[in-house]
Amino acid sequence: MKNIKIDCHVHTIVSPDSNTQLKAICNSACEKDISSIIVTNHFEYYSGEKDGRRGADISFIENSLKEIEECKTEFEGKLEILFGMELGQANQWIEGINKITKSYPFDYLIGSLHKVNGIDLKNWTYSKENLEKQSIKYLDALYDMVKNSEYDCVGHLDLIKRYAARHNEKIDLIKLYEGKIAEILKVVIERGKGIEINTSGLRQEVKETMPSTQIIQLYKNLGGKIITIGSDSHNEKDVGEGFEESINILKKVGFKQIAIYRARKPYFYDI
Repeated sequence: MKNIKIDCHVHTIVSPDSNTQLKAICNSACEKDISSIIVTNHFEYYSGEKDGRRGADISFIENSLKEIEECKTEFEGKLEILFGMELGQANQWIEGINKITKSYPFDYLIGSLHKVNGIDLKNWTYSKENLEKQSIKYLDALYDMVKNSEYDCVGHLDLIKRYAARHNEKIDLIKLYEGKIAEILKVVIERGKGIEINTSGLRQEVKETMPSTQIIQLYKNLGGKIITIGSDSHNEKDVGEGFEESINILKKVGFKQIAIYRARKPYFYDI
């Protein structure tokens, strides 16, 4: 099967930051001629932050699996619904995460860095005076995550630029820290992992995918082969959004295929 439309990063009401039922997302996916989605609800490691959220709660996994199984029955033959999880800061709880990933039939795991030292990136301060300090702190933590934690693809690799943009600051990581980015990507490639194109940035202040086209190009130049596309949608409206733009980026940098994971193995489709 060629030229399929897939979305490998979707959140439902099981995630603390979404109010949308999976059924609504599935209906929207069918209306948009999406052939496959991977439900990747949050499973976050929190270290000391008290913001009212629950992190690393096993109910997130159980409830996600339950709603997926229900929708698989209802949408059989119309939509492929796969079981994933977005792991936040998994390098901070390696033993526990490894036990969990072996205990459930995951199709796909996204490794994401949302927090450093217990503080969410969105709560950092961003100014011209501290952009270098914040960027290096983020990249060092990201390197530790990609090297030491369990995942299949790295989520929104240059996420820090999203939050800097909300403070009217621009961070061009590839321009300023290409060496650090290259070291991160080399580890990803050496471990046989991949990266995602996260399209949510196209809908936000930063107005570009995460990572940028330049980082995707560097990934390919270093020998990277596995790349998925995910909307990071938290509602039915955003499912599948940015897919065509991502395909155009991939063709521009020389990729010929995209991946989707089933049972933690990548399957490739021509673009």
